[in-house]
Amino acid sequence: MKLANRHTAYKKLKEQMQKILALRDSPETETIRTIRTIRVDAAAKAAKLQAEMEFLEKERELRRSQIGKELAIASAEESAIKRVLEQERISGDKDLTSGEGVKQELKSDVGVQTI
Repeated sequence: MKLANRHTAYKKLKEQMQKILALRDSPETETIRTIRTIRVDAAAKAAKLQAEMEFLEKERELRRSQIGKELAIASAEESAIKRVLEQERISGDKDLTSGEGVKQELKSDVGVQTI
């Protein structure tokens, strides 16, 4: 009796395995696999694009910082040039009022002319 039950159980198990194998190889299962693959690919692409977005944001912030630095340097250079020009103008005004600037120009002009 036990042998008959084992044989029946084996037969049922074999039928179930055949159904599983048939289901595995069926077009519906292939479609499910394809859909799963598509979903995995889409999730991977979304993760990749999200990472790229984060790096683009960081690159934009870095570029903004670099431009800010260049602007600060240019502004400092402009201020320094203005100060130098203002000092030269003030110095030139003092030379003109004391006559030193005119004397210097005359000396250099006389030295250049040879008759």
